[in-house]
Amino acid sequence: GNEFISETIQFQTADESAPQIENSSIVSTNQYVIIEFNEGVYSNSLGLDGIGLNDLDYIYESNGGNCDSVMITNILNYNGAELNGGESKVYVYMELSAAPSGLENILFAPADASSIFDQFGNAMHPSSITENLNFNASAIITDYTLSQNNEYIDVLFSSGLFGNSNQTSPLEKED
Repeated sequence: GNEFISETIQFQTADESAPQIENSSIVSTNQYVIIEFNEGVYSNSLGLDGIGLNDLDYIYESNGGNCDSVMITNILNYNGAELNGGESKVYVYMELSAAPSGLENILFAPADASSIFDQFGNAMHPSSITENLNFNASAIITDYTLSQNNEYIDVLFSSGLFGNSNQTSPLEKED
């Protein structure tokens, strides 16, 4: 009869799919934007270095709000450390020219087709962009009144104030 021959065949598929931006959000303090990718990203096709300021482009629109401009100051990992490459979540820190009124927004994208890669050298397409992220309105002094005997001042703000960045503690006089 016929003999049954058992063989093991191994094969490896090539990763040809480009990295993509999966999610993005801005923190309540407007200090940074969190960008999540579908896989670890690098600044070169060799998969060696973390992305940097020149690898991300952004579009900022003030839309008539208080904050005229934004400058991107750093891109860090979740521990606040420099990127080494392979991060799937990054924190993009911003410096604002003024307190936002809530009308302003920003979105991020790769600077070009050779800015952000996965570990296999697949480049992120420039059409992979974040959501259009709206800045949170900052509290602005809208009115104040000094008492007649100069013992206190009543201050009116445009929005609520809190004693911590999580917005869970009341404002204390020490703040």
